[in-house]
Amino acid sequence: MKIQRSRKHPGLRVLPEKREPGIALVAVGQDLAGSLAPGDRVLAVDGNAIDDLLDFHYYSALEAEPVLTVLSSAGEKRRVAVSGESLGGGQLEFEPLVFRTCGNDCVFCFIHQMPEGLREDLYFMDEDYRLGFLYGNYVTLALAREHELRRIVEQRLSPVYLSVHSTDMALRNRLLGLKKSRDIHELIRRLLDGGIAIHSQIVLLPGWNDGKELDRTLRELAAYHPGMESVGVVPVGLTDHRSKLTPLDGFDASGCEEVVAQVESWQERFRSELGARFVHLADEFYLSAARPLPAREDYEGFPLADNGIGMSRDFVDEVLAEAREWSAPGRPLRVSVVTGRLGERLFREYLLPELAGLPGLDLHVLGLDNRLFGSRVTVSGLLPGREILAGVAALPADRDLVLVPPNTLNAQELFLDDLSLDEMRSESPLPLLVPSTGLLASLRDFESSLS
Repeated sequence: MKIQRSRKHPGLRVLPEKREPGIALVAVGQDLAGSLAPGDRVLAVDGNAIDDLLDFHYYSALEAEPVLTVLSSAGEKRRVAVSGESLGGGQLEFEPLVFRTCGNDCVFCFIHQMPEGLREDLYFMDEDYRLGFLYGNYVTLALAREHELRRIVEQRLSPVYLSVHSTDMALRNRLLGLKKSRDIHELIRRLLDGGIAIHSQIVLLPGWNDGKELDRTLRELAAYHPGMESVGVVPVGLTDHRSKLTPLDGFDASGCEEVVAQVESWQERFRSELGARFVHLADEFYLSAARPLPAREDYEGFPLADNGIGMSRDFVDEVLAEAREWSAPGRPLRVSVVTGRLGERLFREYLLPELAGLPGLDLHVLGLDNRLFGSRVTVSGLLPGREILAGVAALPADRDLVLVPPNTLNAQELFLDDLSLDEMRSESPLPLLVPSTGLLASLRDFESSLS
């Protein structure tokens, strides 16, 4: 896989290159070791050519004993019958998927406005429907190829997480930085006619797709309900690293207030007409506008939680439920919680008043400015490790524990500035804990580890 960094910004794209047919095996379990070997390439399943791991799983699940067409590392082709039970047992490990990168040039792209020197994977500009199916990533499908759309329908890669932004094609193309792209209405109808459910997203930009344009987009997307299951509206994210990029404004408190009022009006209308609120706002709008978070039932099952919509309500409810079960620990605990400025507001308005009376717990919130990205970036998940470490170093030495937000780390326990959790712990003057359970449950686990 060849990677290229853009000349205009730090984003990374995968360069197209000629690939061998099929997918290569890198490991084979004991049950299939006599039939297959590392280095073999699986070319087809029951005569269906396969291009990646999703193809393999789809076609091999259609029969109890699928027949694989295999090309050995020595160039010999053979057919191998295997049982579906053995395939389901994790007997085969294939080469990793190579994902398609983005051909858009969105005016609001966050990667375009990132500084250099961060974790390398953060610069990867994905626009691959398979990532949407596997992990819930949003894609525009603006430049989707015919065979990709056919495959989504044929293999039922549902739901699709679709970045719409606007249903007006001229405006959508301006937002995506394209001269021409697939018609969004034709695209939606094609997916829905194929039985594919859609969750859609609007990145909202003041003066671009808000106001009357937002009204138009919501009205036209609602016409596709119930196949179009939901719409999430999130504010544009702007950093201090926008040199030579399209000038954009963010939402201030009054702007957030206007968006909340506008969307709440649509929610009432949709609840009457569709039986569902249908459109949901990112938590930042409510917190920035100092408006109450919606009730739990208003999120209608939290279909967009992975997009930061409803996470605050879910977190508050979880912590308050834990608080009702709290009992005094064996010894008093002095705990600091690290978060961004938005999280600090959440704690101060919703949690600290309720937690202040818990016996044996002195809970302090450390809200940090994001000096890497700038003051307009207020979410905890974009706090760099060094920023957190500097904040911890300034805390009083009597703190028993500091809680670090789990969303600041990736699966390899690396912060976005490539600092590892182990490195942070070795440099920190205070004990650190990344909660793997609820906030108060993690304190119980910590207390148990001391006894």
